[in-house]
This record gives sequence, structure tokens and C-alpha cells, in this order.
Amino acid sequence: MTEPRVAIVIVTWNKKDYLINLLESLREIDYQNFSIILVDNASTDGTAEYVKEHFPDITLLLQKENIGGTGGFNAGMTYVVKQGKHDYVWLLDNDVKVEKDALRNLVLALENRLDSAVAGSVIRNMDFPDFTVSAGGNLDEKNMIPVNRERNSVYISSNGIIEVEYAPSCSFLTRVKIIKEIGIFDENFFLNLDDIEWTMRVSWAGYKVLIVRNSVIYHPSFWEKGTNLVYIYYQRRNRLYFALKYIKKGNFRPVFRILLGLYWLKYQSEEKRDGLFASVVEKIIEDIKSSKMGRIENYNFSPSKQVKLVKWNNICEIIKNKKLLILPTVKGDDIKSWYNNLKQEVSLENVFLGVEKDRRKCLSSFAFKYIDYAESSFFKKFLISFGKIAIISQETDKSESLFNIGLLPVEEGVLVFQGSKTNWLVTFIKAFFKAFSETRYLLRNNPFK
Repeated sequence: MTEPRVAIVIVTWNKKDYLINLLESLREIDYQNFSIILVDNASTDGTAEYVKEHFPDITLLLQKENIGGTGGFNAGMTYVVKQGKHDYVWLLDNDVKVEKDALRNLVLALENRLDSAVAGSVIRNMDFPDFTVSAGGNLDEKNMIPVNRERNSVYISSNGIIEVEYAPSCSFLTRVKIIKEIGIFDENFFLNLDDIEWTMRVSWAGYKVLIVRNSVIYHPSFWEKGTNLVYIYYQRRNRLYFALKYIKKGNFRPVFRILLGLYWLKYQSEEKRDGLFASVVEKIIEDIKSSKMGRIENYNFSPSKQVKLVKWNNICEIIKNKKLLILPTVKGDDIKSWYNNLKQEVSLENVFLGVEKDRRKCLSSFAFKYIDYAESSFFKKFLISFGKIAIISQETDKSESLFNIGLLPVEEGVLVFQGSKTNWLVTFIKAFFKAFSETRYLLRNNPFK
């Protein structure tokens, strides 16, 4: 029996090393009838040249600028649809690795379930492979929040199939005819939530979205994203956009909750006089009200003037005077390196690892204290209560640096923030009433309905 023809669509931007690992793993898969379409979003790290030399069979779609993950996947899907040669499209992030039977098991699932339109893989943690990053999820419609299944749960091998409402584009397979019917990704997102919104549209159209347990891929951890102001902009803006786009009449709660979180960030940031998040929130509200979506153009989020860089070798002096907070970068090996370095030089009593609560189980072998940096707890416990903290980044590569957002100097060192105590109750009340006022305005003048 002839295998269905599959187009593998990958979008990349300045992640050549990760991409090479993915392409090498695709050479080992046990499925033969496929072609690879690589969308390069104007990478400057030699990606295109390397692929042309070492992977000449790959179709390379070169973009003139970075059009984001959303635009990149759309370019790839549009190309495949126009070709008319494929039955399926397999979307893959550029920084994953796939097991050899990952594609075959996705194809089998859709071939055997004609009522289904999307089949996603189980995503395991590349740095800590005993744990699952995601197995798809469902939408909490009351709060308009995607709820991830099995996030950071211990991975258990299985051959079952789960019905969900969305699957991440880290790895999902869909039928070409579904793309023709549902359309491509919503380019208002640029990045983040675009895949969830698209697979939710598939679900709402009456099709099944599946997670295939014996289709497994590996993806790096996401810990670094919470500290990148540009990523925070897209994450929070797109959440608000998604809520406004699909909110049901009479349900103000999702928009209010998102705005309350945003204004809490803004007022905390202003009262600490570092302004780190205030400009981000202001830009989000401005862009939502003016329906300015997609890629943010030529905008600098200004952090505190009180931020200063201290060399890594002065870490012992820093920890004598203040608490030390480590926000992990994308590589799990960095955490191990920090741990081994610190435990030899300083007492770990004042050293904290900033990770979301449900990720701690992945790091149980390290004797760090942990703090959930998500939402208010991060600010309350560190930027407010502790006064001064240090945030460590050992990254030196500009394209990968945790703090390289086009603003801060990039070199090996420690970023030290000067904080100040605030009255959290006063801040909350201000945020509450501002969020209430803005919720009324946006629901009456919803630019996306």
C-alpha cells in the first residue's frame, strides 16, 4: 500500500544548531514518502547556506524579513496547498528532535480516524526526558485560558489516543483539505497562541483533534521565556486578543482577569521605580485598542536605569548583600553548571531558582530553593520584599541570550535590579479599578468583533 504523501513544514530563525539536529533526526524516521519545506525567516547565522550545502533536497523558502512563526507556517502551508501534491502537512518547530516512528504513528492515527483533522505528538522535555512538556489540551471557556494536559508530568510510554481541543505546532499533522477548509493561521498573533487558536477552530468546526501517545518528539524547556520582555508582550497581548475575539456575550471575566494581571504588572513596576514592565503593558493596551497586531515594529521596552551588569566572578560579593535569583535559560545544562559553580563558592541559603511551580519536579536533584516567578508571587517575594536581587545570565551568544532583547548589554555577567517595597493592597486596588474601567471600554468597543 502506498504511503500518503506528507509535506514537513519547518520555520526557522537563527537557530541553526537546533535545526541541524532536527534535520538529522528526520533522516532516521521510518517513513519514506515525505518532502521537507523549510521557511527561513531571514536568518543571519548561515542557516540557508548550510541547508543548501548539506540538505540539497529540502525546498527552501527564503523570506526577506522575520515574519514570525505564524507567518512562516502560513508561507509553508500556502506553498503546499498550491502545489497540490500532498495529502498531509506535518508542522514542526525548528528546535525539536523526533523519534523515528513519530510521523508514521501520526499518519496511522488520521488514516484510521476519518472524523479527525489533526493529530499531535506527545512532547517530552529535551533536557529532562523523563518528563512530559505537553500532551495537547483543552480550553477553559469560562476564563478563555488554554489548559495544558500532563504538563511536567512523569512520562509514561503508551499506545493510546487522546481526544483534545488543541495541539501545539511543535509537532502536529493535519490534512491538506482541512487547511483549505479552515484556512491558515491568524497572522495577528505573529507568535504564541497561533497554533492553539487554529486547532481550536478545527475543533469548533466539528472535527476531532487527537494526541497520539506513541508519536513522541523532544523540545527544550521554556523557562527562559518568562524573562524576555518581547515574549511577554506577545504572550499577554495575544491572550487578550484571543479573549476579545472569542468572548461570549455577557462573559466579561476573561478580559477583566487578563487586564487585572497587566495593570498589576504595570503599577508594581512603576512603584518600584524600575519601569521594567510598565512600558510593555502600555504598549499592549495601546496596540489592542488600535487593532495593531502582528509583529511589533521598532519598539524598545525600556528597563530600569538602575539595572547594572556585574561580572560573574564577582558573584561572591553580590550574594553577601542580597538574595540571588537564577532564571534558567533554554538549556538544562546551564542549570547544572550554575549549581555546580555556586555550591563550591557560596552558601545556597540565599540562592533561589525562578521556575514555575509545576516545573520543580524536573529539578528535584538540585538543592536550590525555588520560587514561582509567574504572576504576582515573583514580584512580591523578590522585587518588592527583598529590595535588591541579582539575576544571573551566563549566556554570551547574542542570538540566544536570556536578556538579549535589543536593550541590555550582552556579556557574561549578572544583572542586578534595585527594588523597593510597595504597598501591595494599594497597588491591587488601583489595578482592580483600572482593569474594570478598561474591561468596560473594550467590551463596548471590541475591535475584534
